[in-house]
Amino acid sequence: MDAYISGQLYNRKRIISLGILDRLKVNLKKNSAYPHLYLNVLSASHGICAFSGVTWVRMGPSQEVEYDDGIRHNDLADYVGAYGFGARLDQMIGLRDALIEAYGGEITSENATEFYTSYVALCNKYARLIIQVNGPNYHRNFLNIKRLSRAFLDFCMAAVENLPVNVELFKKVEEIILREVQARMVRM
Repeated sequence: MDAYISGQLYNRKRIISLGILDRLKVNLKKNSAYPHLYLNVLSASHGICAFSGVTWVRMGPSQEVEYDDGIRHNDLADYVGAYGFGARLDQMIGLRDALIEAYGGEITSENATEFYTSYVALCNKYARLIIQVNGPNYHRNFLNIKRLSRAFLDFCMAAVENLPVNVELFKKVEEIILREVQARMVRM
């Protein structure tokens, strides 16, 4: 089962002293769907982070229900709001901006490779959400997943096209994201 985990532990004094909470207040509109991801990105840019496979809290059963079509769906996936295609693109911009902020507020020749590595990971995560997780709901709402996938690829590239980067790196990023989108389409 693929679980969504949204719990984090922060050093409160440290994130306050670094001004991260104040920055969240300023950028809350762009990060309203997932403010904890914004906190994670900025916290990670200032220190060592640890990941753990330990389950600290387990609450309630899965929220799956069966519909008349006989297909099991996650009840929350039918809600368009934060899971809609447009909302997913808005989330991408908020997180892209958080990455730029984490890399010092600008992309330079010194940090471009690291930034784009992080950005490709972000695009891959959202490709999974848009194509595989939310894709069945989009399909039920008469949206063509293949066209949405292509639109998503174009959006990913448009979202960084005006940032300073060399042409070779930009093309490499586009090729990597294209491969990921195509691979996810095959898995559907």
